[in-house]
Parts: sequence; structure tokens; C-alpha cells
Amino acid sequence: MKPPFTGSQLEERLSTLARAFFEKAERERRWSVFEDLPWGAALTAPPHELAHVVETFFVLEASAPSFAGRSLEAMRCSPALTSFVTSWNFDKGKRLAAFREWLVRAGGRSHAELSQLELEALAAPLSLRGLEGLVSASRRLVFFGCLQEMVAFVTYAKHREVARREQDECLRTLYDFLARDDIAHARFLQQALALHLEQDREGTLADMAGVLSDFTLPGRTVLSDWETRMQAIRGPGLDLQTFIQRVYVPVLKHLGVGRHEILRRRTAPPEHDGAADG
Repeated sequence: MKPPFTGSQLEERLSTLARAFFEKAERERRWSVFEDLPWGAALTAPPHELAHVVETFFVLEASAPSFAGRSLEAMRCSPALTSFVTSWNFDKGKRLAAFREWLVRAGGRSHAELSQLELEALAAPLSLRGLEGLVSASRRLVFFGCLQEMVAFVTYAKHREVARREQDECLRTLYDFLARDDIAHARFLQQALALHLEQDREGTLADMAGVLSDFTLPGRTVLSDWETRMQAIRGPGLDLQTFIQRVYVPVLKHLGVGRHEILRRRTAPPEHDGAADG
């Protein structure tokens, strides 16, 4: 069956999406680390658990350049997608700077300690098992990104409520900005994947099933004490059921994909750790 549009037409439609994404980000979503966060409202002696979670988020975000580099290589055939990854990496760098600032001002960490953590995150081997492939690598990364950005949105929204309860208005505001960024990233990737489904539904569904069957979360190779840190991240109610209800089902529904279409193509259950992960 002939696809509804050609590869060049797909790129043209992706380019329209990317332009709209960038324009909306510039007009409505951009925020400043030093001008838009109420630093005077940050706790001077936050609970250890609160600072420990922020430190974990810092390390996970520090690994974003490694993931962005691999993504740019896989997506080099699509200027629209490489433009999105570049913008996504900028957003990650800004939140890294914000986490660093909070950890130094409120969390009792030094710049030297955080720089060492950042170096370790960048040096860690990045596992993209399940995301490799020649023709399909770009589509797999787009679907992986859909899920990850939705997980990040749900995670930061949950921890925003923790910061509110602890009365750290600075951290609450930061988490609010991050959740807003991540839902914008997720929506773009969902729209991009919808175009891929329209052009090649069978191939795209196979790639989606491959991601769910095979991928390993990159953060596992970044944090040596992954399981311990993830227990703190999951604390506000980020369990597998939350992932299914708030991430997996809504993404498939938005794409017009039935769960049975994925299940019959999968070979193994998905891995999930309920955490924002670069």
C-alpha cells in the first residue's frame, strides 16, 4: 500500500510542527534561572530528603548531553527533529543550572561537589538498548521521548506538591516550570509520532513495541545507587499504576493506538522506574 505522503512531505510537516513548537516556547514558555525563580523564598535548611531528591534530579539532568548527542546522530536525516533535540537540550541545561543554584544556596552542596557529580554523569556509559536500528532509530527515539517526557512531567508535578508542603516556594516554582516544559516536549513528540503513524503505521507500531520490549532506562548507568535514590523519587506516589494511568494509556490514546496493537507485537514487559530521567 502506498504511504499517504512521501518522506519529503513528512519532513515538511515535521518542520511545521518544529516551528510552532519553537515559536510557542519563545513567546510563552521560556523562563530565566535568575529572574523568574524566587530565590529569597528558598528554604535555608531544607530537610535532607528534599535536598537528596534535588541532587538526584541534578545528576539525571546532567546526563542529557550524552543522550542528545546520540539522538542527533540518529535523527540527522530530519532537520526538524534535530532542531527539536537542540531546543530540548537547551531546556535541560537551564534546569541543570537551576538545580545547581538551589543545591548550593539551600541544599548544602558546593560547586566542586556538583561539578564532580556532573562529570561522573557525563562519563557514565549510556545504554540505549532497544533504541538502535537504521531506518527505525529516529522513530524509536521519538516514542521513547514521548514516554520519558510524560514520566518527567508527572514526576515533577508530584514533587511540586512536596515542595509546596515543605514551604519552599522557590523549589515549587522551579518544579512548575519543569513540568510545563516537559509536557510541551511530550506534546511535540506525540504529534511527530502521529505523523510517522500516518505515513507508516505498521513500521511505527513495530518500533513502539520494540521500545517497550527492549529499552533500558539511561539513568540506570548514571547512578550507582539507582535503586536507593529511586525509592525517594517514587515516594509521592509514582508507582507502576501511576505510570500506566498517567503516561502509557494517555500517550496511546492521543496517538489513536489500541493497547492490543502494541501487545501483539511485544516480546517482554516494559521497564519503568517512575522517575524523570534525561
